[in-house]
Amino acid sequence: MTNLTDIFGPVIHTYTTKQAIQDGYLIDISEKYPKLVEHSPVTLPVIFTKSLWDIITQAVNDKETGNDYRGIIWDIFLMFYFKARASENTDILFFNVIITGLGKKDDLVMIEAKIKGLDFDNPSPALFFDYKEHSH
Repeated sequence: MTNLTDIFGPVIHTYTTKQAIQDGYLIDISEKYPKLVEHSPVTLPVIFTKSLWDIITQAVNDKETGNDYRGIIWDIFLMFYFKARASENTDILFFNVIITGLGKKDDLVMIEAKIKGLDFDNPSPALFFDYKEHSH
């Protein structure tokens, strides 16, 4: 039987989820806001990409909106939950969340949610959320 190493050769480099969190490219929401995740409809560990975190931070920094991190994260969880309930079994979902304070004409933000293994050494499933730009 042929394995991937036979086809592609040895692994040259790996970059783990843990390293990406340490480098700031991923944000472990389960670690940063454990009580929020615990009381949410999401039952897996939650990871946000830096691009999504930057959008949330921009909205929180707009003091006219009264946004805070917990409120926006909760809105993301809730909209994910509704989309997941209405969808067939899938490991990738796209959904929209209204996030005010982004300086855009349209406050809709498209988010991709993907279930995948947490890391190379920990294949337990986790839920990764990423910001996806879209045009209207």
